[in-house]
Amino acid sequence: MGRFLQGRQPEELPRHRYRRRRGRFRRPDLGSLRLRLGQALHDHRHDPRTAGRNHHPASAERLQPARPAPVHHGTPGRLDGDPSHPYRPLSRPARLHPHLAQPRHCRSEEPLIHDLDAQLKDPNPEGAAIALYRTRAYRFTDDPRHYVLAEVLEERYAQGITPNAATLAYLSATLDQIRATGQLPPFSADIAAAEGIDLRQELEARAPYAPRPLATHTPRTLVFIVGAPRSGTSHLYNVLASTGHYAYFTTASCWAWPVRNLAHPARQSFESISDTVLAVDNKNTRLIPGLVMPYEAEDLYARTIPTYRHLGGHAYEITRAGLTDPLTLTASIQAHCAHFDRPAFITKSPFNSLRIPQLDAITGHRALFVTITRDQAGTADSMRRNHFRFHQGGIPLTEEEAWEVFTAATDAAPAERTIHVTHRDLLADSRGEVDRIQRLIQSLGIREPYPAATR
Repeated sequence: MGRFLQGRQPEELPRHRYRRRRGRFRRPDLGSLRLRLGQALHDHRHDPRTAGRNHHPASAERLQPARPAPVHHGTPGRLDGDPSHPYRPLSRPARLHPHLAQPRHCRSEEPLIHDLDAQLKDPNPEGAAIALYRTRAYRFTDDPRHYVLAEVLEERYAQGITPNAATLAYLSATLDQIRATGQLPPFSADIAAAEGIDLRQELEARAPYAPRPLATHTPRTLVFIVGAPRSGTSHLYNVLASTGHYAYFTTASCWAWPVRNLAHPARQSFESISDTVLAVDNKNTRLIPGLVMPYEAEDLYARTIPTYRHLGGHAYEITRAGLTDPLTLTASIQAHCAHFDRPAFITKSPFNSLRIPQLDAITGHRALFVTITRDQAGTADSMRRNHFRFHQGGIPLTEEEAWEVFTAATDAAPAERTIHVTHRDLLADSRGEVDRIQRLIQSLGIREPYPAATR
């Protein structure tokens, strides 16, 4: 559980398991990407706003703490009413993070967290880059310093504090490299130092949030939404999560410290804003700093039940699913149930269509599955428009073939515990379909907690 937080220093982290594979995709211009990353670092060293700061490559490790030592978060794994506890429910008040009280060079008149409705229509490009860097870092690197940098930048931005221009250039170049190669560049301590981020202190503050078993918060009902990519899984997930009956993984959840980000004052749950958020595609809502939406948590699933290799962008090599770390998955589910203070849990990922046997085994063959199906032509067209590409056995798949692979995989769901939904019916009568699904979940739901996962 939280293995990299137990005595490992960032320099000792293992190399990322996903390797670039040859395919039909255009080779990236790595020279150009390296030039942009180098230029971003050069701009930081010569930025007058950060003049006089130590920019030695190891400077972030030697910085003297600029703030008091991190607050002790109580006994891990116990809900004792302490509002600073890592697993406090959503409704409990949270403390202001220390770095938000410090003056910065680019504070706007009004925190962006108060303007979420407007951002749904027109996400800010700077905020989008920060939010996307965070979620991509969770998925495609094991170096937690990337997570810390992204989280601090995003939390500050949600409060109206903009990073240096050179930092934004670095993030843009990093995202370009992820799209091209599927990997992040090595972490830059200079970037963190220029933003005044004490990496060691931030990592220590996150240690109490590392995943650990919370048996008393094992869900009594657990629902997996499965289906092909671009078939409506996200919309169904959002609508069911908005009922307030379920705990769920979110856009702010991190596999390394599952619920640390959820109660931060710079973040706001989609449950507390208008229903207009449900009409916005998840590819846009995930780009809004401070907005906490239901999310597929592939950073967690890809580590616990890997079933693909990331090739870059939305390109994946599909592989046979294998169960590697069920304890981390169940501990993260329990942490979210404790945070939301809800006994039912719902989750979705199109890739979970390929993991149904493993997911069913982890939950003692008692989980419920909701399969959503969209017509092949409509799904394939949406995959093309959103640049999804899949390989299997080293052979590129057409979008229609990818639809067949994912749709056929959902047949592995046990018939007696599966609820079927069509994309067409969901769009035609969303309220009616949700009511029908809710009734079926209630009638099929397990009343006793699921057994704890074992290796």
